[in-house]
Amino acid sequence: MRDRREYLGLSRREIDERAGFVQQYITKVEGGTRLLLLKNLIRMSYALETHPTWLISDGFDVTFSVPDEIPGNH
Repeated sequence: MRDRREYLGLSRREIDERAGFVQQYITKVEGGTRLLLLKNLIRMSYALETHPTWLISDGFDVTFSVPDEIPGNH
């Protein structure tokens, strides 16, 4: 998560605001002192403009963003 956040040039506070988290939630998650609940993982993925599975995968590509449209959905 930190890599993606830094790639986007966003501060922890900006991610907290985008995702609607209480202040310093991301600091605690990134520091390993707070677990990320599934519902918050989804909120985090929106804030980081990516897919939730990429946030929990090893070695995901930080440059990959979710497309505006999902192919095949018209």
